[in-house]
Amino acid sequence: MHRAGSLRTSTFSPSRPAALAWPLVLAAVSLLTACGGPTQGMRPNPATSSQAAQRNAASPSPAPRADGSLDPDVQAIAAWRDHTVTWGSIRPAMIELAGATALRDAFLDQRLAQALAEKSITIGASETARERQALTSSLDPDPNMAERLLQQICARQGLGPIRFDALLRRNAGLRALVQGEVRLTPDAIERQHEAMHGVKRVCRVIAVPSIALAEELRRQLDAGANFAELATKNSSDASGSRGGLLAPISRVDPTWPEAFRQALFALSPGATSPPTLVDRDYLLIRFEEEKPADGLTLATTRAEVEAALRAAQERVLMEEKAQAFLGEIEPSFYDTAFGNAWRRVR
Repeated sequence: MHRAGSLRTSTFSPSRPAALAWPLVLAAVSLLTACGGPTQGMRPNPATSSQAAQRNAASPSPAPRADGSLDPDVQAIAAWRDHTVTWGSIRPAMIELAGATALRDAFLDQRLAQALAEKSITIGASETARERQALTSSLDPDPNMAERLLQQICARQGLGPIRFDALLRRNAGLRALVQGEVRLTPDAIERQHEAMHGVKRVCRVIAVPSIALAEELRRQLDAGANFAELATKNSSDASGSRGGLLAPISRVDPTWPEAFRQALFALSPGATSPPTLVDRDYLLIRFEEEKPADGLTLATTRAEVEAALRAAQERVLMEEKAQAFLGEIEPSFYDTAFGNAWRRVR
């Protein structure tokens, strides 16, 4: 289940494989070469060295092109025992794995750079540093814990330093473009205050791809099955690892889909919803408890509320801007594998 307004294409939320990771492999090989030979305790095996020499003699270096450069498809990027891997041998699989993602990011970055230049906006180190700070602050108030969480998320998302830096720059550029569109109206501020400090409900969810499976799980719940256990085993939502438990949710919080909020706030305590279609999933929602308002008034929390409202509006506007840019893109392909990858995800 996706929260409304999440930036699937441009922010830290995308769950995508690493794009074209082979330059990192080449960097690792270069690092080993630069060490100047084996260290003490890692002497080469004479037999292995002899076999390697025979392989090198049998497999001469590829001939250069007319301009003196080498075709990257035939250059070795890794070897193990008698097997050598070239970029050309793994290129189709790498493109299938992440080619569309790499193309999307490249096209979006080009279009974003054009839009920024038209408005004479420059994105530098200070802007990307603010994006990083905002990201870590949202993860945990403890800087050390926030950094650990950030590294864990980068590992799960396949984000290395190159793609992560590009993501920060992309977000900074999109944020700069939408600043003039943010509207902090009195009504919006009131709703944001209620979302942050008003009544909230705690619930568990199970998200599944078909109504048949949702109905079967509902029958198991009616027969006495444990909701948290079924969520852990069956839910496709990230909350499945927590037994489907979500953070407290306000009736007016627009970062959660409206259909989800309506279903949750229609339940009585302890009740489970019928299968409810939200985005592309069918949800079973269990209402656990209601938390009362915290009593803090808008007068005492206005600065906090306005900052949160601005950030929420920026997220939505940035997503819309990114989607609009991507909607303009109709590439011509000179590589069939990349074309197939692009059409598959589009």
